[in-house]
Amino acid sequence: MRRFFRILILFCLFAGLPATATAQSETNITIEQINVPKVSLDDPALIRFFITEFFIPETLVTKLDIIDATGNGFGEKDIAITHPSEDIYFIFPSAKAQGLMNEWKFTPNFQIVGENVDPEVYQLLETDRAANSIFSGFLKTLNRNYKGIPIKLWFERGNYGTVFEMWGYEKSKLKYQPAKIPGGRDFVYIYTTVKDTLFLEK
Repeated sequence: MRRFFRILILFCLFAGLPATATAQSETNITIEQINVPKVSLDDPALIRFFITEFFIPETLVTKLDIIDATGNGFGEKDIAITHPSEDIYFIFPSAKAQGLMNEWKFTPNFQIVGENVDPEVYQLLETDRAANSIFSGFLKTLNRNYKGIPIKLWFERGNYGTVFEMWGYEKSKLKYQPAKIPGGRDFVYIYTTVKDTLFLEK
């Protein structure tokens, strides 16, 4: 069984650098996060095959994760993580193993790459109406509360909660704007009644 998940990979190569140089360069460090494909194998036969092909010296492996760390498809110099030990290995697959790995392609259920246009454009699309409506609603909220261009987001909802992250944006251009009340104009009609009282002398 193969499942793709999101994983954060940070490569920090400080080995061999003097302590002073490392401290001085901290102000120039940019910490980012990227999404890369990951395959999780839990079939015992497949695990045994890849453990052998990758020359991994472990006997008890219940799950094997293979991460496309290079971003060019699963293959040489990618990373394998064994479970339950959680040890990490750089892999150099044989031709046979590579042939199987070439079949692993991550394809999103829905993807849209659009221009910075009015969100209504996406809501009116005839195809994938539900997904495009989610995208349109997100853009409306984003445009209303953030007036800048650069921004990166991640959203994930699972059985136990929801994660939403924002980074890479200009904080000064992030300002709250309430949503407009739907509907047309409201009219309030005020009626004034004037009553005259007539006093008669006795």
